[in-house]
Amino acid sequence: MLYAGSAGDARYAFDPHKGNFQPRAGVAWRIASKLVFRGGYGLSYLGQNSNGQAVGFSRQTPLVPSLDNGLTPAASLSNPFPAGVYPAGLLQPVGSALGLATNLGQNVTFQYVDRPLPCSQQYSAGFRYELPGGWLADASYVGNLTSRLPVTLLMNFIPLDSLNGIPVDERQAYFNQQVANPMAGLLPNSGLNSATVARQQLLFAFPQYGSGTQMTDVPIGRQRYDSGQMKVTRRFSQGLAMTVAYTVAKTLEQVTALNAQSIDIRCARSWKNASLNLTCRGNSP
Repeated sequence: MLYAGSAGDARYAFDPHKGNFQPRAGVAWRIASKLVFRGGYGLSYLGQNSNGQAVGFSRQTPLVPSLDNGLTPAASLSNPFPAGVYPAGLLQPVGSALGLATNLGQNVTFQYVDRPLPCSQQYSAGFRYELPGGWLADASYVGNLTSRLPVTLLMNFIPLDSLNGIPVDERQAYFNQQVANPMAGLLPNSGLNSATVARQQLLFAFPQYGSGTQMTDVPIGRQRYDSGQMKVTRRFSQGLAMTVAYTVAKTLEQVTALNAQSIDIRCARSWKNASLNLTCRGNSP
């Protein structure tokens, strides 16, 4: 937990990158008298904005329903904040006074501060042919590849090597079993302050924080768009102009972790089978 101005000149929610290069290139080639090839490429960086967390200055007192993942209750409707778990009652804002000790025992969210901006590579290639009667036919491939999209990752999870060797039907009881808590008395006003704690808590990367601790804006997401675009256009003549366009496209997006033990990101498919647009314009004779 670092606050603005507490680490030299650290005044930003994330480290800015100002040296990005965004080239563009295009080509047009007249193959024959009525046939033209066109292609293009462009690299763009997507803008991002983000604010620093209000940790310490805005504070919630989360309900701790159980100390053993639901096996037994630790709170009730008549006493939602029992003395054994909440000796100091509701949590009060402390500002930045606690420094690195802020929100110990709670779920915290922090950003990946040294992240590059997402970049988008757009490209296209196609042909245009002049038909009789003032008609033009276009057929093109258009694509877009976006990388470094922000992804949120859970930081506290049971490591994969700790799962190996334990039968699936025994894992819940094993990892929820209460063991001696080396942090007892050090994490007041949290569910991690008692004499015992669930075994899985001590296997987390950050056992002094809750299981919901997460890191946001990790630049590992990506998206791909592919489309075939066809269009027939009639130039304005004899009081009539017409455009008929047909597009078939597919989008693949990967911005969610497959599971907590792996940062492999799953793929969400979005299909756009077809899109037909018709535009006519005319005037009276």
